[in-house]
Amino acid sequence: MKVGIISRELTKPSSPTPSELRDFKLSFIDECIPPTYVPLILYYSYDENSNIKQSEMSNRLKESLSKVLMQFYPLAGRMKSQIAIDCNDEGVYYIEARVEAHLSDVMGLCTFINAWASMASGESNKERPIFNSSSLFPPRGSPDSWVGTRNPAIQHPVQKFVAKRFDFTATAIAALKAQVEISSIKLQPTRLEVVSALLWKCCMAAIGNKNSTTSVACLPVNLRRRMVPSLPDNSFGNIFAMANTVTRGETDFASLVGKLISQEGVEVFKISSWCRFPIYEVDFGWGKPTWVTTASSSRGNCIFLLDSRSAGGVEAWVILVEEAMEKLEQDVELQAFTTPSCK
Repeated sequence: MKVGIISRELTKPSSPTPSELRDFKLSFIDECIPPTYVPLILYYSYDENSNIKQSEMSNRLKESLSKVLMQFYPLAGRMKSQIAIDCNDEGVYYIEARVEAHLSDVMGLCTFINAWASMASGESNKERPIFNSSSLFPPRGSPDSWVGTRNPAIQHPVQKFVAKRFDFTATAIAALKAQVEISSIKLQPTRLEVVSALLWKCCMAAIGNKNSTTSVACLPVNLRRRMVPSLPDNSFGNIFAMANTVTRGETDFASLVGKLISQEGVEVFKISSWCRFPIYEVDFGWGKPTWVTTASSSRGNCIFLLDSRSAGGVEAWVILVEEAMEKLEQDVELQAFTTPSCK
């Protein structure tokens, strides 16, 4: 795959941010989480018969990005301390690139991208973002007193990580649920719970965990609907909590599903679900995406779950060290529940 950068420029909000909004306070949740970058790629089919030229697409994206940044003004600012953003309208980079390749077959992020798409297609963004996270979860202490306790970015040893896709059809997911229902653990798991549990189990086996090893699965939980009163989906910011599930060498699939539902590790797995987010509804004016995926492979032991293009299915992206990934792809149980094209 060849990638060539065509242009790189700063895009600023179309109107200056009012002075009273310039100092944006972060929330306590923002303070606690390390900086994380997870890219999102949306693929669109190009219609050669379309009246929209490729150059016009780029101009439309830049102009609409400038307009939507006026609403999402903190994104165009710069960090000035551990608990505040200077909304100085410096802007964000808009990069245009050309890729030569043969292609085959997170809530705030979705809110922003869909708002951007509305601007690009000429529609008004009816649900403007609500910046209320710092009032709901006030920061603790001053920047000087809190800086020493904020979780630093996790330092990983230099390793080669690879990302692979595993597709679970609705039929395969129904079979996974049936396994749990006939077990001694009486549960009614969701599709995400059974897929997460199977992948967690198979990843532990691929890495080589023994009975004495503890494994921790960390799953972000959206707090918007769980708060009283509940928050609207356009509440912008890190409004989530981490749910941790621990197992010590257990390999029983049904037992792991139970742990995922109910609830100091050597192996930590980060499982993030983007399912049911309206990512496939992002229309900039030339149709909805034909495929949406992530492209992060800089950190291992990560699992990203997205809605598949087939109804009721789940597309899982797993990131492991190269040696473990080779074993995972040969896992017989995982092969039994994934489509042949992904084996």
